[in-house]
Amino acid sequence: MLYTAFIADIVNSKKLLKEEREQIQVFIKKCLGTLNNIFKSSLEFDVTFSAGDEVQGLFKTPTAAFLYLRIFKLIISPLQIRAGIGIGEWDVRIISGTSNEQDGSAYHNARTAILYAHDRNDYSILFNSNNSNNIYINTLINTSLLFVKNQSQYQNQVLLLTELMNPLFDNNSMDSLAFAQIFLLVQKKVEQKFYINANNKLKNNISLFNNIPVSFEPLYIFSSTIFKDKFALTSTLKKGLSAMLSHITNTSRQNIDNVIKAGNISEIRNIDVTTLLLIYKNFEVNA
Repeated sequence: MLYTAFIADIVNSKKLLKEEREQIQVFIKKCLGTLNNIFKSSLEFDVTFSAGDEVQGLFKTPTAAFLYLRIFKLIISPLQIRAGIGIGEWDVRIISGTSNEQDGSAYHNARTAILYAHDRNDYSILFNSNNSNNIYINTLINTSLLFVKNQSQYQNQVLLLTELMNPLFDNNSMDSLAFAQIFLLVQKKVEQKFYINANNKLKNNISLFNNIPVSFEPLYIFSSTIFKDKFALTSTLKKGLSAMLSHITNTSRQNIDNVIKAGNISEIRNIDVTTLLLIYKNFEVNA
């Protein structure tokens, strides 16, 4: 059986103010705790700090690792991360230990990936296995990331709100009851000094996370209903989502539609779903 190791760190964390860095580490620890609860059924070892600002964990499937990663980076934005996802064996098993006490080719592949990402300006997240489709998976992952990096901070906030209200969801690896904890986590985010300072740079100093409801409608990504036909993917945005977001953000539906279009939010989600399906077909269908 193959496993999936996940290793990530914060880009330019040493350039942060000492007080900000301490607050961020505390917040990220809460973030990991929440996500570990959501992905409990798909984790062999929780994602935890391993050294400095690096985090790592071990997943049963690569799709679960990718889903975890995409939510993690959305929550901590505008902080940026590098990450390596490695598929391989889990050879050294310290069952009573933590992820950083384990070893095997899954970890070696993840470590190689993140080290390679450190040396590149174009790809900050890399997927590493012995499969020839790595190149397609990595191109898709980093095309999505490029769209996200080119967003304004307001567009990025709407992207996170979209994910909260209409998340890409896998029943086999995620807990729908635990997912509601994310709403409280994001509301805590706006209290952090780093995020307050980042938010102050926004036009009109707008934060969109103060009045979000604790409810959501999942988009089940491995359901056959996600396809309209054998050629085209259905919209990954729930019908009526714009109206819901306009109410939360106290702005017009037309404005939200414009933000979704200008921020390439639909395209980002379509690419992420395509990435998940490619990973699934290559590593999980016949596993």
